[in-house]
Amino acid sequence: MEEVVKKLKNLQFMGTDTYDEDPAVVVPNSKLFAQRVGLTPDVLSGLPIIHVSGTKGKGSVLAFCESILREHGLKTGFSSSPHLINVRERIRISGVPLDKEKFVKYFSEVYNKLDASKADYDNIMPTYFRFLTYMALHVFLKEKVDVILLEVGIGGEYDCTNIIPNPTVVGITSLGMDHQNCLGETMDKIAWHKAGIFKPNRPAYTVPQPKEALKVILERANEIGSIVQCVPPIQSNDFNGEPIKVGLAGDHQKINASLAVQLCKTFLEIRRDEKFAVVATNGNTSLIKQSERTETTDETTAHAQEIGMSIAEPIVLPDSFIAGLRDCYWAGRSQLFSNDRVTYYIDGAHTTRSIKACRKWFLEVAERDSLRVDGNVARILIYNSTGDRDALGFLKILRECDFDGVVFCPNIVRNDVDPADLCLKFQPEDSCLDRHYQLQQDFEALDEETRSVQRVNNNDVPPVTRTTTRTKCAVVPSITDALRWAACNKDSNLSSPRIEDPTPPDAAMSADHIEVLVTGSIYLVGGVIQALNPGLIKYIRSEMDFQEVKKQLKLLQTNSTNDHDDDTSVMVSKSKVFAEQAGLTEDVLSELSIIHVSGTKGKGSVLAFCESILRTHGLKTGFYSSPHMVDVRERIRINGIPLDEDKFVTYFSEVFDKLDASKANFSNTMPAYFRFMTYMAFHVFLKEKVDVVLLEVGIGGVYDCTNIIQNPTVVGITSLGMDHQNFLGDTIDKIAWAKAGICKPNRPAFTVPQPEDALKVILDRANEIGSLIKCVPPIRDNDSNGKHIEVGLAGDHQRINASLAVQLCKTFLEIQRHETFAVVETKGKTSPVQSGPTEKADETAMQAQEIGMSIAEPIVLPDSFIAGLRDSFLAGRSQSIRNDRVTYYIDGAHTIRSMEACRKWFLEMSGREAYRVNGNVARILIFNSTGDRDALGFLKILRECHFDGVVFCPNIISTDHDPLELCYKFQPEDSCLDRYHQLKQEFEALDVEARPVQKVNSNDPTTVPLLSDHVPPVIGSAIRTKCAIVPYITDALRWATCGKDSNLSSPRVEDPTPPDAAMSADHIEVLVTGSLYLVGGVIQVLQPELI
Repeated sequence: MEEVVKKLKNLQFMGTDTYDEDPAVVVPNSKLFAQRVGLTPDVLSGLPIIHVSGTKGKGSVLAFCESILREHGLKTGFSSSPHLINVRERIRISGVPLDKEKFVKYFSEVYNKLDASKADYDNIMPTYFRFLTYMALHVFLKEKVDVILLEVGIGGEYDCTNIIPNPTVVGITSLGMDHQNCLGETMDKIAWHKAGIFKPNRPAYTVPQPKEALKVILERANEIGSIVQCVPPIQSNDFNGEPIKVGLAGDHQKINASLAVQLCKTFLEIRRDEKFAVVATNGNTSLIKQSERTETTDETTAHAQEIGMSIAEPIVLPDSFIAGLRDCYWAGRSQLFSNDRVTYYIDGAHTTRSIKACRKWFLEVAERDSLRVDGNVARILIYNSTGDRDALGFLKILRECDFDGVVFCPNIVRNDVDPADLCLKFQPEDSCLDRHYQLQQDFEALDEETRSVQRVNNNDVPPVTRTTTRTKCAVVPSITDALRWAACNKDSNLSSPRIEDPTPPDAAMSADHIEVLVTGSIYLVGGVIQALNPGLIKYIRSEMDFQEVKKQLKLLQTNSTNDHDDDTSVMVSKSKVFAEQAGLTEDVLSELSIIHVSGTKGKGSVLAFCESILRTHGLKTGFYSSPHMVDVRERIRINGIPLDEDKFVTYFSEVFDKLDASKANFSNTMPAYFRFMTYMAFHVFLKEKVDVVLLEVGIGGVYDCTNIIQNPTVVGITSLGMDHQNFLGDTIDKIAWAKAGICKPNRPAFTVPQPEDALKVILDRANEIGSLIKCVPPIRDNDSNGKHIEVGLAGDHQRINASLAVQLCKTFLEIQRHETFAVVETKGKTSPVQSGPTEKADETAMQAQEIGMSIAEPIVLPDSFIAGLRDSFLAGRSQSIRNDRVTYYIDGAHTIRSMEACRKWFLEMSGREAYRVNGNVARILIFNSTGDRDALGFLKILRECHFDGVVFCPNIISTDHDPLELCYKFQPEDSCLDRYHQLKQEFEALDVEARPVQKVNSNDPTTVPLLSDHVPPVIGSAIRTKCAIVPYITDALRWATCGKDSNLSSPRVEDPTPPDAAMSADHIEVLVTGSLYLVGGVIQVLQPELI
């Protein structure tokens, strides 16, 4: 890569710049270079291109297009400039910059062709930007993208990107005064150049422009033979009742979003024959709400209509368009982040219009942020401007932000970083500093007079007024020097100011918080990000890679039928076909050593015990489970650790690309989400060469996609109950039949104690298949060398899960490792040692023996088994977190049996805690339930806990979180809330009568009757339990905790009123249950590191 960068630097100074040539030969010369690398007119004419010119917003518009079309399922290629840190940013595939290997490969292919032919062309090579344009087009051809998003460099008419003869659709963004030396000094001359990318018979769109620019654009379109339309305001499109959200900050981005909508809609109409419903406005922009009139819509429409330009029709936006606009990301544009007591506001504005938009954004966001600071706030500007831009004009605009200090610096990150890495024609440092010293003098001349300034203007907060005589200015030789001066030792990631540094402003040195605006140049913005935290760019890139994976996974949720919507007779065979497409043939899968587990309740717990035991025993484990709680990577673990993002992306791509490449042979179908994750897990485990695969069934067993495994080492069945009846059947025997379907001929199997009907079906199925199945004994029957058998997962129900794990691990090690285990002699009787009421050992043994099912022999537990059981951990199951005066009891129970176990665990644990609290204790339930589960039945069980309050909420963490991050089929928010309103009414109907309830009085515990032999109840007196419905998990937590958890904000005025008992309590016990997705969301808010 270093050699490539050197060659690129040489191209900066080889040949003339595009706009130093005779304009008449620019495009012909560009075409000649293109043909030298195989980009002939015939090749170029077939490319599916969206071509965009303009002064301000080209990158933003194409970023919106990229996000929309990726959401829509297309493979995108994006060529943009400049880059922030690394030249690879300029060429992106599906949102991800080319990796180093591909960049070097494709660079070499293009460079070598040009170098080999240069002797025939006066030894001329293309200059830097031209070369990267040809390279980008070469990459997109090789990568077979579905759409090319092509950004003009300068102008349009004479830009080297204008070799494209037949773009699918063309766009023009906002025009302004920029590059006047080559485009002209008037708006109409600039518009003439920008409209030069129009092509005959190709559709084109423009955003609202000054009237003289619109007139030139229309004339050029008519002259060329293109049909151009002005885009409507974004709010005139139909968002299906959802609020308008665009991922890029600033009101100016809304018109960019509108242009992107029209470009993508037209592209899909032409290239994919898709149809879009039109919003009927009849030209009436008054349909737009007055509160949304941020784009002077009436005036814009009038300008276009006056000159005869039509307005494009707004459309009903598909979900992919809404999500694409919302999730769009474009680094270095209206971006902010905080380090310690400094907030950096970063925007690469470099035209008059974009600087005005930057000022508006900064004032709005920074003043809002100032209100949250307890103390004084100072403002600093870090600034430079490159080329022939009106730097002083920009500073006049920014001066209204009332900075305490302004620091000027060249685009050198630090002394040991080569400025040429930024790939701009760089002036010597002395020349740059001379320019900045002159700029400092000019700026100070504006700032002579004392001015009284009001900082904050907020309806609820009095303005902060200050008076200053002058803004303090400095010139420093590098970006790191500028940051050090601006931060005044309040960012621990930066070194302290040095003796030789200029003195920072007094206001900044004494401030409690500093707001730093960085603007004027994209190169400056890139350098600042690189200097502040190089890992931040790495993180952004990694996250973008991973974000792309998550978007593809979302598409898999909806681009095919659900796994259990297929005809059951073809489900496993269909799963095998997909697996073979991914290279997972039966022979390949047979290389894996698998423990396969089905059941209704406890599958994850059993396999977590197995994972802990076998890791302690020295094996490398691979664990596949579902669902996840916070991050999809939790589903695939190696040695107890989820895959890191880089590995997840790598393995995802390997599987996805194989399936994508072969889908044309299979009616263009891809596997649904869970199926895909199953194949990816197998692929990971093969690549990672694990010793054991711990494989959890999704739903049922016989028709589950995990049942493509033909030769597991051993099979287990956990506790059965009524769940997924719509698919598995509405009786326990039907459910047992499906669960036992994972048994395989001549392979051992084990089950925990079950209802008698279920045990009989399991035995019949095992006999039918040819599997030998046994019922596990109570965990206490095993010999632990005289030690009490501790299990790491809370709740008595986990002890039978531990017993199943012991038998599965023992059998696995016997078969795969030829290990032997000493057997405990029981002579058919269960031991009275460590007896407990929860396992009903004698009754279980009797039921199994009555139907002819053997009881597995208990064993002498090795130390690894004892330690593995003790140290097992599974997040979100019987877990508690204490913050300040709130204890959260978290359990993902979502079946009747698990809910009963959750209630028992909560009553015991919270009752013990209540006695330790000096004062009153209140109880709150946070609840929801997904799918077709018996939510009211769960609440009837939980009602015995005597909650003071119950709050219902959907599985959305906050306004900033996408519910699909949780990767389940999500109902629209309104539908969820309707469901909870109904559930609230039904729950309140159970709770009408006054019920005598006592709360724990720690001063007189002897008066309280016991719930069990060990634990007193927390008992209160209440007529009714207070209920509430809120739209987000964060709202539910705020309501439940009543300001008693300092990590959460206090209840707001608009929130429902919490129960009086909770507001006056000395401690609150909060139970979170009903859904693993809810539990995951709560953990993500409270303590994400627990996952």
